[in-house]
Amino acid sequence: MKKLIILSLMFLFTFFIGCKEESGVTHPNGINSIGDGNSGSVTFQVSIQQDQQHGIYFHFKPSVDVKIAKIDGTINGQTSSIDGDINSVMTVAEGFSISVYNAEARDKWSFKIAGKIASNNNDFVASVDYTVPADFTGGTSNVTIEINSQPGNDGSVQFLFKPSVDIKITKVNVEMGGATDELTGDNTTVYNGNNWHVLAGYTGVESGQDWSFTFTGTIVSNNQSYSITSKYKVP
Repeated sequence: MKKLIILSLMFLFTFFIGCKEESGVTHPNGINSIGDGNSGSVTFQVSIQQDQQHGIYFHFKPSVDVKIAKIDGTINGQTSSIDGDINSVMTVAEGFSISVYNAEARDKWSFKIAGKIASNNNDFVASVDYTVPADFTGGTSNVTIEINSQPGNDGSVQFLFKPSVDIKITKVNVEMGGATDELTGDNTTVYNGNNWHVLAGYTGVESGQDWSFTFTGTIVSNNQSYSITSKYKVP
């Protein structure tokens, strides 16, 4: 289990200390970093990964065990900072991770990591540059899902969905006002792209209601995980 440092970096990040289970979706071709500390250099290897809940995060593997005091993150000239936990050791074996939202292919990130080397408590500052790989899809691979509705049986309304590509569905979280529902898929059935499919029927549906549908599953063509939210106002 990898330690996860979560912080808030504007609207892009959330970091926290915890554990993540990897799903095997990994892009390790980051740019290694070099940081000069009082006892020599600390380096970090960076990768972008996806967990089993389809969250995206950067994983940092230090060359020596370290304790993190502060992390500055910069993208597109915007920088934010967060204090780390100087009492927690981030090991070479586990490293640490940063959860990120809206990561896109070819994004260029710069991180400045300050802390202490665990073995001797000496200070270090390391600069980490990372470019998101060109084939990274951010868990969505540009999938879009259109929602529509039609009359159902006994006064109900059926909601329909049309994916832009062939997909499989693990679950769909439905929200309307304060009401929620979860529809479970088998992640085996293929829903063809550019075709309408019946999702579910509900009673009490009225004109003007705002509905939200969050689809989670995999893309058939590349087995890439996706999670996407589509909104629909009842006409």
